[in-house]
Amino acid sequence: SIIFILFISFVSAYDIAIYGATPAGIAAALGAADAGCTSVVLIEPAEEIGGMASRGGIGLRDHKTSELLTGTLSEWLQLNAAYYNVSYPVYQPDHYVGNASFYSMLARRGSKIKLVKSTGYVSSTSLSENKETCKEKPCEAQRIEFITTTKGLQFEAAVFIDASYEGDILKYSAPFVSYTWGREARSEFNEELGGVTNKSIGNFEVSVDPVLNASTGVLVPYVDNKPLGPMGSADRRVMGYSYRLCITNRTDNMVKFPFPEDGYDPGKFELLRRYYNAMTAANKTVKLPFYFYEYSSYPSKDKFDMCDAGPSTPITSDAANLNFNYSNGSYTEREEIAKEHKSYLQTLIWFLLNDESVPEYLRKEMDGRGLCKDEWPENGHWPPQFYVREAIRLVGDKVFSQNDRIPSSEYCRKDSIAVAEWSLDIHIMARVAKRDSSGNLVAWNEGQTPFGGEYEAFPFDLPYSVLLPKASEVDNLLVPNAPSVSHVTFAAIREEPTLWQLGRAAGAAAALCVKKTTQYSGRYALSVQNLPVIDLQKELWKQNATFHWPSRFNCDEDSG
Repeated sequence: SIIFILFISFVSAYDIAIYGATPAGIAAALGAADAGCTSVVLIEPAEEIGGMASRGGIGLRDHKTSELLTGTLSEWLQLNAAYYNVSYPVYQPDHYVGNASFYSMLARRGSKIKLVKSTGYVSSTSLSENKETCKEKPCEAQRIEFITTTKGLQFEAAVFIDASYEGDILKYSAPFVSYTWGREARSEFNEELGGVTNKSIGNFEVSVDPVLNASTGVLVPYVDNKPLGPMGSADRRVMGYSYRLCITNRTDNMVKFPFPEDGYDPGKFELLRRYYNAMTAANKTVKLPFYFYEYSSYPSKDKFDMCDAGPSTPITSDAANLNFNYSNGSYTEREEIAKEHKSYLQTLIWFLLNDESVPEYLRKEMDGRGLCKDEWPENGHWPPQFYVREAIRLVGDKVFSQNDRIPSSEYCRKDSIAVAEWSLDIHIMARVAKRDSSGNLVAWNEGQTPFGGEYEAFPFDLPYSVLLPKASEVDNLLVPNAPSVSHVTFAAIREEPTLWQLGRAAGAAAALCVKKTTQYSGRYALSVQNLPVIDLQKELWKQNATFHWPSRFNCDEDSG
């Protein structure tokens, strides 16, 4: 059975330490154990594991080609199916079913993996020269010796994997590890979608005045008074965050939408009121701010995933301009921003149910719906995992950009370790006040790309380099959830099935680096940058992983 530790009070030493029991982190632990490592610790700062797949409720719904979900991805899907006694994979199960499947997978690896929960977040890292990698060359690279958490726990390891969504080990290893956040300038990687843009889907169909007080110039909430930079310029903005609620219309498994925890202030959505009034006056139909997606392959078909309706309406469940300072902020700042987003969504729902500006046909769409009673009862039926679509990202020797996103059918990468398949799905980046052609100040959204079309989803190979810090910086760290990719390309990589694959590759790579070290004393491992990719691919192939599409071991093999 799985070895489970709630608290420890001493320095614990392992071959591999994985921070963040997200799907990528769990996949890393499984990948390391399956590669033969017998000393793996999986560290979860919070009370429960599963990240966005179970604590956040979205499972593995965000995929196109199911045949890409091989190895441990398939194992999780089959365990879900067994619970429901169905013969097909269940991509978006009840959160407690998905969680149980994760625990079952960890337990199958026995004592190889130790799970430690409620550890607190990374507060510091200790780095030193890696004597192993300095034998043949002048010492340049550092190695992480151990990490310390906000609860005072310390973990020592030969190799670390940062599988947090926020890149906490990255952040607390600075300045020895390079990272960034926000948008690179278009010129940095010559990306079509790079930097500030001049468009967004789901924008305002009618002109809406964003000024709340003409005498002071104060704007209504959720409209930024700071102008955007020049077209194509870099900035520190990231995609809008949210929560993905479980919604049902089954009365025996429903609880009413909660009254906002910090009180109901309809003035927060003055912009939405003005938009609805203007659309009604123009005899135009308005839509709800979110879609209700049926849970993917959920057997009883009575649960729905509430996701932003960005393509069809300007104000959605994605909160615009609320996530400033999250990426590089303190843990206290991050907690406050998460609370603000919860208040935003609770207030938005209450507004839709009660405000007179909301057309009756929209209210009817909300009638008969509520939160799922059996989901997260300990958290008021609200998902405990905040949906952080994008935070800091590693900057390695190579940064995978929009121009590197080439269909696998056209370009097979010999250094590939995973296959992504999603569109360049960039969510809202900003909402500002700008002058229209008549000189009037209007509310305007920026940055959201069309889902599909010219930025459609297709399988594309991901190289090992996306996991790696610069060789001159740190040589025992792998980063699957905040990889070395551009902001634009991360939009097509950030989905859980892809992050799972990157986690699996990171775990297998870490295990091989531990095996290949020539001096183990002091918990040293082969530099992750020096691991031959062909060796990693051989191990991934043993684990039934897919890293080329169509699936094959070697690019030179006939894919037919």
